[in-house]
Amino acid sequence: MVRQDKITYLITFFQNNSDVNHNQTPLHSWLTDYSYTKNLSKIISNEDIFSGNVINNRVLNRLGVITTSDIKKTESLMSEFTPFTKHKLLFVNIQKLGLELCTAFTPNCRLCSLNVICDFYNEKNQWTA
Repeated sequence: MVRQDKITYLITFFQNNSDVNHNQTPLHSWLTDYSYTKNLSKIISNEDIFSGNVINNRVLNRLGVITTSDIKKTESLMSEFTPFTKHKLLFVNIQKLGLELCTAFTPNCRLCSLNVICDFYNEKNQWTA
């Protein structure tokens, strides 16, 4: 399952540069200013394909955008439901979010600007006990 409304929200969020992390550094600027972008360029060879990985899969799953833990299925679904030329924008910003705030063991949900739509933070779907 893919929540297209959340994909649209994320694209708008990242494009509007309202994506500020806890250091008040715009995540959008990470596309051009952060040295990790050079390594990501090797991963993302085509902007029309969403490259999946463990970090993006975790963040998308917590946000409630996808419900699968299969990285290949995530790649397929996100590539299909994300508008052309927005794959890289989503990949890089979600990757940054996963590395800085939405970490595997200690996510810092209170500082995340996306906690409004986050299923994990709001204890929706599979996160409820």
